[in-house]
Amino acid sequence: MKFSKCTYVEIKQKAEEGYMAIIPTGCTEQQGPHATVDFDTWFAEELMDEVSEQLTVNYGVNSLVLPAGPLDLHLNI
Repeated sequence: MKFSKCTYVEIKQKAEEGYMAIIPTGCTEQQGPHATVDFDTWFAEELMDEVSEQLTVNYGVNSLVLPAGPLDLHLNI
């Protein structure tokens, strides 16, 4: 279930019911001419939406998928 589709009253209720929070992360970066720079972030959120559904169906674990946060790390090793 998407956090962003809930009212604050619904979020409070779900927190009281023990819902788990899922925080998707993805990079904002050049993908080349074939994809947008937010592809990784978009894909992470879509994937975690499916994971959230499967957690409920397969294990009875309820969760909220928070909005995807872009993560930009540039490591020079």
